[in-house]
Amino acid sequence: MQNDRLSAFHFQFQLLTILLITNVVSSNPLSCREPGDLHEIFMNLTHPDPLEYLLLPDSNQNKNYIPAPVERPTFINGIKDCPNSQTNLNVTTTTPLSERATCPFYFVSTFHARRYPQHITEARCSCSRCLEYNGLSSRTRCEPVYRDVKLLVKTECHNNVWQYSVGIYKMQESCTCAVPRQIRNQQTGNKISNSGEPIPM
Repeated sequence: MQNDRLSAFHFQFQLLTILLITNVVSSNPLSCREPGDLHEIFMNLTHPDPLEYLLLPDSNQNKNYIPAPVERPTFINGIKDCPNSQTNLNVTTTTPLSERATCPFYFVSTFHARRYPQHITEARCSCSRCLEYNGLSSRTRCEPVYRDVKLLVKTECHNNVWQYSVGIYKMQESCTCAVPRQIRNQQTGNKISNSGEPIPM
């Protein structure tokens, strides 16, 4: 009887050990693979309704925002150095808007290993102040223009397959010339809003 109990205990212990090892292996990121339909899932996520881009974003909606990548972005093309005045812009009939705007911008590729897609093309402002004819503006600033886009974020490994959740990423599309949120009224000297320099790029 005692031997039977010991044998049953050993069997249960061995079974538990096997289950634990199996669970560890199945959740080991080193052996995890991407789902075969990842791109299809992303396309269905970003294009559910052809008219969705016409709708204004819901500012009251709780959104799962994805943090910006910490890696330095890779330069693609455009004016990276500020021209310092409109007269320094080399404008021809084929010059793109990004290189003839009063707030010129260039394009970079950002990378994040735990999102899909991993590489995203974004804009960066070339100048911190808007271009005027003979120099830089002392009143207006160049500020980034963002658009919320849906992405997939890698969460955990389950049965050797990576699991993804939906997140929102603030993608910078361009730059615009704007009055900063913190300026003083030239007549009264009072502050009329509350902010400062644009987000550094």
